[in-house]
Amino acid sequence: MHEYEELNKFGLRLAKLMQQRGMNARQLSFAIGCNESYITPIINGKSFPKMENFIKICKALKITPQEFFNYNDECPTVTNDLIKEIQKLDYKQTDYLRLFIKQIT
Repeated sequence: MHEYEELNKFGLRLAKLMQQRGMNARQLSFAIGCNESYITPIINGKSFPKMENFIKICKALKITPQEFFNYNDECPTVTNDLIKEIQKLDYKQTDYLRLFIKQIT
């Protein structure tokens, strides 16, 4: 994958996660302690954030860096909430849920 494709993929992922959190570029920039235009070039595929800022971005979005790069998980915060709820179920309930999910997917 070329650098341009990686930059674009990263920016699209960031934009999607921000949207899910109800944050715009200005809000996220301020949340991580940067000037108001810091996030826009990242979303637009023009640059990557510095590592320390990437960690701050993940914290502001309430996800881990691993979750950020798990492109197969459309909405990691919802997935995390679902896992927490599943962990409250007993074995039988969990198995019913598993069967239900298999039916709908």
